[in-house]
Amino acid sequence: MSLSTILKSGMKLMTKYSPQILTGLGIAGFTTAVIFAVEATPGAYNKIKTEEYKRYTDGDEREITIKDIVSMTWKDYIPTAAMIVISSGMIITGQYAQTKRTIAMTAAYTMMAEQANRTYERAKELAGKQKAEDIRAKVAQDMVDDIPEEKFTQAKDCGGDDYFCDALSGQVFKHDIRKIEKAVNDFNKDLMTEMWKAINDLYDLIGIDSTIMGEILGYDIDNGFFEFKKPYVAEKNGKAVFVLVPQNYPVPRERL
Repeated sequence: MSLSTILKSGMKLMTKYSPQILTGLGIAGFTTAVIFAVEATPGAYNKIKTEEYKRYTDGDEREITIKDIVSMTWKDYIPTAAMIVISSGMIITGQYAQTKRTIAMTAAYTMMAEQANRTYERAKELAGKQKAEDIRAKVAQDMVDDIPEEKFTQAKDCGGDDYFCDALSGQVFKHDIRKIEKAVNDFNKDLMTEMWKAINDLYDLIGIDSTIMGEILGYDIDNGFFEFKKPYVAEKNGKAVFVLVPQNYPVPRERL
């Protein structure tokens, strides 16, 4: 492998993970700032004690004020202050980059969800409802086919023997359909009182992992309750996989 190829691969990885890298460097910088402060403290302390002794021997009865302490020791803490500023900038930049990516992902998701709904409605018009459902079932099978086998061998056990795939997040897990239905009922019950619920709230009830998108996307009581379609049954290496597709897609909170 050539040096240019290695450099290009490295640049791609750094760009892809830049928010995490910047946040990690920022945290490391704060740790370094603490070390700088610890190292600077003995010297600053000696300056203060020296000034106290000088005033005592000169008969100066004035107490050393905070202003005096700052004036005597500020130079000792320049490295600490500089590291804090740099580290803060890294964390803020990292979070800003992550926010921009999240906004872009949300916009892309919204566009795809709306396009999927339009495609389904047009398929019903042209070929009938059953044919449209057959198309969706084939899409669900294609999605399962694209999931690596290790996701199934490492599937999270949420208290059931059947394999499920969440179409929104792509998560694979083992569960029981009755428990999932109960989680949906509990989600809708909370939606009645809280008016807004993020998808992550449903994921918590089901027992699967939260996602960044799941925090932004959700349901408002004015748009109706959440419900899954009748699960599409796909097949993966002899295993039946129930693909969970929402009846009505969630939308970004700011749009509600």
